[in-house]
Amino acid sequence: PNQDQALWGVYNSSKVFENGTVDTYYLGFENSATDLHVHTLGTLLKGESDGLLWDHELGYQLGRNPDGSSISELSITLGVGGKSTANMTPTLWLYYDWASGDDDINQGWN
Repeated sequence: PNQDQALWGVYNSSKVFENGTVDTYYLGFENSATDLHVHTLGTLLKGESDGLLWDHELGYQLGRNPDGSSISELSITLGVGGKSTANMTPTLWLYYDWASGDDDINQGWN
């Protein structure tokens, strides 16, 4: 175990509409050895209707890096899929993922 690190969070899933759910979450992470503090807020929309599947997530991170600089990052995932009605019932998904950041490996989505 690493006593310098702590991870906590809250997650909620609600069936807001007939064919899908809306999930919301908060995750917190701290590393006291490096003075890293990261907080993530996000939402996930997922569902299915007549063989069409969707899975879309939006997340925002804020906090402080070990060097004292602030964290302000965004991530987006868009997914669309389809279920076959054939006997083998394959499922095909197409995803697009994007996360903000820059060329410094320590200055992006965590």
